[in-house]
Amino acid sequence: RGLYGVNIGDPVFLNVNGTQRRYVVTEKRTVDYNDLSVVYPTTSERLTLITCDIPSYDAGNNFYWERLVVVAVPG
Repeated sequence: RGLYGVNIGDPVFLNVNGTQRRYVVTEKRTVDYNDLSVVYPTTSERLTLITCDIPSYDAGNNFYWERLVVVAVPG
């Protein structure tokens, strides 16, 4: 929720067991609904946020054809 308002360079804060971790958005894009490459393991730490891409919603099929992906790295 709210990922449309996130831009490259924005900070993202994640609280894990009482510890706050800071990330910086480095990428924002849409991908096909079945593109799983965005969740493949990486060699460096990163945070990947995924949601349904609202403009791709097909009311006739009650389906989202694309996903909005936001990637952030520690920073």
